Amino acid sequence: MNAYQQKGLSLIELSVAMLALGAVAMLAVKLLPATREAVRESEVAPRVVSTHAALEGFAFVHARLPWADADGDGHEDEDTTIGLLPYVDLGLGAPLRNASDYDFLYAVYVRPDSADPRLDTALTVRRDRLHPYLAAGLPPTGAPRALGVANSLDLCQALGTAQDQTFSTDHVHIASSTAQEHVAYLLVDPGTADRDADGSLFDGRNSPNAATRTAFEHPTSPISASNDDRVHVRYFNELRERMGCTGVIAASGHAHPNVETTLAIFRQAARDYREQLKVVKEMASADVLGGASDVAAAASGIASASASLTVAIAATMNSYGAKSGAVAVATAGVAAAAGGAVFAAMALAEKVEIEDEVEDRLDELDDLIDNQLDPLYDSVRNNVRAQDALGVFDDQHP
Repeated sequence: MNAYQQKGLSLIELSVAMLALGAVAMLAVKLLPATREAVRESEVAPRVVSTHAALEGFAFVHARLPWADADGDGHEDEDTTIGLLPYVDLGLGAPLRNASDYDFLYAVYVRPDSADPRLDTALTVRRDRLHPYLAAGLPPTGAPRALGVANSLDLCQALGTAQDQTFSTDHVHIASSTAQEHVAYLLVDPGTADRDADGSLFDGRNSPNAATRTAFEHPTSPISASNDDRVHVRYFNELRERMGCTGVIAASGHAHPNVETTLAIFRQAARDYREQLKVVKEMASADVLGGASDVAAAASGIASASASLTVAIAATMNSYGAKSGAVAVATAGVAAAAGGAVFAAMALAEKVEIEDEVEDRLDELDDLIDNQLDPLYDSVRNNVRAQDALGVFDDQHP
């Protein structure tokens, strides 16, 4: 071998090396956006969690969700359903921004019903919506009744109602190519660039230039060449469970009102029974009067039979015993009349006893109604309203 010859790479080896470097470069190009996205998500996720917690806390305190911020001052602006997050009102120290320092968008579900508060789902409005079915009055009438207090229970009612409402594009919702549904509220991270090139950082359905302003991308929508936004939502049932609504609604909206309704019906039933007993007492009193008449009649029969006996005895004496048979007949008449009087007296005593027993039952029923049942009903009625006034307890918050 020539001393000046140097060993190097062959063309084949060089080609293989270039191919390997190209593959690595392509892989890096593909992985770099995903890596950046993962870093961005890791930085933003804690802020989103804190914002959800702040919105839940606001809902507990105010029994509603906040309106959006229309002018960027950190405060909610009434009738604004889509805008910036009202971070000052939520007690947050700074606006909600992503890793590129772009503001999130906040949108809230507002679907009012002025005719029927029970169907109202304007989640930004505090309103008495929980109207449990109650039987009240004498005689009781059953109907859904407003209890006069608007608190977190009424927000729970609105969230439950919204879950079952028919879909409408007029109100805030998320959508994909295959599905669309309403949500309680949503937060939109605008990403890092205007990928759909429409003049807004918010891409696709999230853009203010979109055909339907109330529609937003579904949280499962993938990052693509035309969309790098991230949508974070709270569904109605999710927020409802986070607030601990289910157990409290079951007690305050159903169990306690059912007890009040049962007592209202029972209270009326007791009064109806009292009226029936009064009729029975009147009948018993009439029977006593009738029994007294029977006794009087029996006494009159004894007197008449005794007179007949006297006449018979006199006739027998005048006829020197010829009419002694009449004495026997008259004596039998006196005995029969006396027996009738005894039976009449026994019947009268029984009727008086029945009258006294009915009177005792009436006294007991009066005591039950006036001193036990009515106070118990009033107590339960007050407890139902007091429970409604308490709303959802803070210590039930998960």
